[in-house]
Amino acid sequence: MKKLLAVMLLVCGCKDRTSSNEDNLLLAYETIAADTVFVFPAKDDFNENYFYHGKVLDSLQILVFPQEIAASHFNDPPGLFASKRIKVGENYWGLITRSPSVYYPSSIKLFIYNEQTKKINPSYIELAESFGDAGDSFEKESWIFTNGGKLNILIHQNNSHDHSLDEEPDDYPENHDQFFLLQLNKSRIDTVGRDSAVLAMRVKKMKEYTHR
Repeated sequence: MKKLLAVMLLVCGCKDRTSSNEDNLLLAYETIAADTVFVFPAKDDFNENYFYHGKVLDSLQILVFPQEIAASHFNDPPGLFASKRIKVGENYWGLITRSPSVYYPSSIKLFIYNEQTKKINPSYIELAESFGDAGDSFEKESWIFTNGGKLNILIHQNNSHDHSLDEEPDDYPENHDQFFLLQLNKSRIDTVGRDSAVLAMRVKKMKEYTHR
């Protein structure tokens, strides 16, 4: 009987701690206004002054995240860092989180958190990233802004390859740009545009107004 009581108390204690950590998850993030937020990748692996460096999340807080994201943290901890949060709609927050990538936690993702259910949407968006290897390089940057009362995300990503580093080198560089426009509607993420000249021009204008 004493052993059964001890197990019951332990289970209740774990539930209480999990609930508490879910409540404290939002507090780990710094609130910012969604008024043309520029999300850019880090250039230095361990720069604590990087705007999206964030704070390490604990093991119980991480259980709220999608399974594959939580698993990537536990594979090589620490992997998830709470950075910024933006209001997406009533009871919904966008959690800008630094997460594991190819070499180290350099992928900046946006997760949608429901404050009432204390759950994170299984769908999420990568906002920024940068890495390179053997002549290949990838860079992604984003702008979050409000348009017509709705939250929009403009994404620019660039893939390039330097053929001068190949076994049979040549001077022909590959460079490919892609553009995406997403719209957030509470927990739903919709793609409303991609790879158009209009989006390319919009990215160019955004770059003129934001800098690192």
